[in-house]
Amino acid sequence: MQTPFAIPMLADVAYTYNDYLILPSPQQHIEARTISTQTQLTDTITLNIPIVGANMGHLGGRMAEKLAQLGGIGILSQDFRLEEILQRIRRVKEANPYFYMPIMLSPNDHVADALSLMQKRYFDCVIAIDNKTSPVGLATEKDLLKLPGWEQLRNVMRQDLVIVPDTISTEEASKIMLERQIHHLPVVNGEQKLVGCLTPLDVILRLHGYRPALDKNGRLLIGVAMGMKAKEDIATVDLAHKYLSAGVDVLVLDVANGYLSTFVQFVENIRRELGAEIAIIAGNVADYAGAMRLLEAGCNTVKVGIGPGGACTTRQETGVGVPQASAVQDAVKATTQFGKNTAKGRLYQILADGGIRSHHDVAVAILLGAPAVMIGSMFAGTYESAFETDMVNGEMFKRWRGNASSSAATYRRQEIYGEKYITEELEHSEGADGLVRVTGSIANKVFQLIEGLKSYMARSNSPDIKTFQSKRAQILRLKKSETTAYTHLSQLKFANLYIKPQPSQVVSRKIVQLDTALSADCALHIPYVALPADFVQKKICTIMAQLGGIGFVSRKKPQEDIGRLIERVTKVKSCHSYYFFPSIQEKTEEVGKTLDFLHENAFSCAIIVQDVKNDWTPIGIATYGDLAGYPRTEPLGDLVKTNIVTVPEGVDLYKASAIMLQKGIHHLPVVNLQGKLVGCITPRDVTLRVFYRLVPNTDKNGRLRVGAALSVGENVSQEMERVCHEAMSLQKAGSDLILLDSDNGYSIEYLRLLQQLRGQLACPLVAAGISTYEGAIAAFASGADIVKVGSQSIKVPYAEAVYECARAALLHGKKIISDDYGDLEYPRDANFSLLLGANAVGMRGILAPTYENSLQSAAAVHATAYDTRHKWSKKMIGEREYLVADLDAGNPMSKPVLKVEGSVVNVIVRFLNGLRSSCTYSNAATLEEYQHRAQIGMQSPAGYWEGMPHAFLVQREEKS
Repeated sequence: MQTPFAIPMLADVAYTYNDYLILPSPQQHIEARTISTQTQLTDTITLNIPIVGANMGHLGGRMAEKLAQLGGIGILSQDFRLEEILQRIRRVKEANPYFYMPIMLSPNDHVADALSLMQKRYFDCVIAIDNKTSPVGLATEKDLLKLPGWEQLRNVMRQDLVIVPDTISTEEASKIMLERQIHHLPVVNGEQKLVGCLTPLDVILRLHGYRPALDKNGRLLIGVAMGMKAKEDIATVDLAHKYLSAGVDVLVLDVANGYLSTFVQFVENIRRELGAEIAIIAGNVADYAGAMRLLEAGCNTVKVGIGPGGACTTRQETGVGVPQASAVQDAVKATTQFGKNTAKGRLYQILADGGIRSHHDVAVAILLGAPAVMIGSMFAGTYESAFETDMVNGEMFKRWRGNASSSAATYRRQEIYGEKYITEELEHSEGADGLVRVTGSIANKVFQLIEGLKSYMARSNSPDIKTFQSKRAQILRLKKSETTAYTHLSQLKFANLYIKPQPSQVVSRKIVQLDTALSADCALHIPYVALPADFVQKKICTIMAQLGGIGFVSRKKPQEDIGRLIERVTKVKSCHSYYFFPSIQEKTEEVGKTLDFLHENAFSCAIIVQDVKNDWTPIGIATYGDLAGYPRTEPLGDLVKTNIVTVPEGVDLYKASAIMLQKGIHHLPVVNLQGKLVGCITPRDVTLRVFYRLVPNTDKNGRLRVGAALSVGENVSQEMERVCHEAMSLQKAGSDLILLDSDNGYSIEYLRLLQQLRGQLACPLVAAGISTYEGAIAAFASGADIVKVGSQSIKVPYAEAVYECARAALLHGKKIISDDYGDLEYPRDANFSLLLGANAVGMRGILAPTYENSLQSAAAVHATAYDTRHKWSKKMIGEREYLVADLDAGNPMSKPVLKVEGSVVNVIVRFLNGLRSSCTYSNAATLEEYQHRAQIGMQSPAGYWEGMPHAFLVQREEKS
């Protein structure tokens, strides 16, 4: 199979953990309690359990300490200030390896202080210490809940403590707790200083063989992640030395796209500067080639996984990412091969990062060759998570964020790297954030995973991980997959496909150019088109063109006069191409109407002008915050700010950003040479024009491009004269494209209409209602320059329709626009449309819940009401007019009001960045390179669902 651009698809189907079964041995003689789960993360780092805590924001000092005490290791995130990271390293290194430190307070502290800390730390006792840190009292949560908060601990704590030495055995500790009927044993060292507290949980963990992971000096293991950027003006090499001096055992060189040539060079530089003995993990990659490049660059262990994480949306947003089981299996081949080709005595490994939902996944990853798995989202809701707790309807939740989420990116950019541009956050992330339920201690999670893994090992008679991995061929079996039955690309759905990453010289998605051409006379800077709909009118079409795409205006109602459509075309053409236009009002307008207007236009301020109709000289500004709280009937009057700062048309956006930062404002009215308002610069403009480098799509006269759609019904022959006249009028008004919108582009009459218009129109002509190769061939032969692919009545699968029409377009040197008809949900769908041959992606349904929807006036949702009564109308049948009834049963009385979810800008930026990221993974700096270089493979159904974020249960339950 191959794409329309003759790019062969990858032959092998890719799988994830859920595609595998683990079979038991017929005779079992190994007991789970005798099994060792010790493993080598690198040749110098030994773990007692194959668990690595992911370098995410919720992994702080407490979680890292507990993971190491259980036998694993935690990797601290780079998304904190240097001193915070060093402090967390010191905490772990100074902690007692065998005893977890409880809450400690002075006897002079109050009950309220203790209860507050107990709730935050989820530890049900507090130990009072003296100034030498020796235990002098103990109080449980149960005791304190009965007492007033102002009471001092010295008056309520138990002073007859049972204190044990740090040399006590597990059996002795358990015996004391049983005999004394207590659940907490303060532990002291030889100097009688508190070093921890034993509980029944510690006893059960010790009895099951959990031992701490220690360095050569007997201290807990800890790792830290690093990116390619300097932190606080400290170069990356110097940062690495600081971390190593603080006691870090392993450095994790971490970026989302480990295929970038700049990252490979970064790994080489760090290895050269630090020497051969420092343990380095690098990633992320997802196949043999990626792993081999990082091994050759100098890392000991390769981090494998693009998109499987519980908070990761990379596969939704880009389509990139190999299903995790296949990624692990492929990368392990690289470590094996590299080990054979290099000096003996060194061990090279992979770390399976993401996609772990149960002990089954851990077992499959290990059987496929990974010595350990990295876990993030599963630990997000634990007591030890560093993020704060929220109470929702009486339940406890943790609020957290994925590493690639918008909030995490903002924190990095502003707090860590100190970028000083004033910008507006738009939907461009490849990670989710939200709420997860508090699920208990991390010890509970680790216990469930490891005991489940031991159960699998026992059933395969494997006393250790090495033996377990040696039995892979006998016990690991692949489930049947229907994906292998496909023989032609057009038979597949987008969900069956994935884009495999590859070594890339494209260092940033910001430099990717996405220009495409719909005809010789109509180019786009971004491959997105707003398709005709009653809600797609002037606002949406203007914004689409200002961002670099194009939109089609159409009639709102079937019988609407052509003059209204011409007026919409004229209005779009007359808008300023570069500046978004704000809401404008006069000082005499009421507060309520102004607030409503701001809400409907999704703009955070109103510019006050002299006269809305005749004089757009700005004289004031009123923000949403300025007006909120005032009576709705009060005139704006003196509520507006009159000391406004304006800038001239053509002002440099860097300068505008500096002015907004200096003045502490978010709105800069832009005026022409006559002092009249032409637009308004906001942080959003800086984001779009500077960071995303978006430029307007204009014609040769510098006006915004816009298309116009004319609906063509069944009686084409009777409408031909009207349609031709209207098309000519729209072209004269400035329409850059004419779309003959129909649900059936195959009829002889429709093709004749195309031929007639082709002889009259100078602008490109778009045909519609076509889903097959033969239909596209006929449309192009009849004079169409572009085919809009898809039909609601002719149900050809979306992927097949795009693929087949693209073949016809390439044959004739023509172009196609894909029509979503509700199938376009994620940016990955749009990306696959382009890879299957579309020159631009048509958007309709995904733009409906936006502020710019011309039919929406309220952000609400209600059920659709249906009218079963007949509706009467006049209709021409042949040459005679009849009075007829509409027999369509259950016609909606009114359309449902959609819940507004953002601006058209947010939608386009999300899709744009998903495409640009996908290009960087495919080593493509242009859209044409992307279509000729991207490697497409088939995946199992489980592989698709692996790429859906599953960590944020609250959000998913609300949607369902």
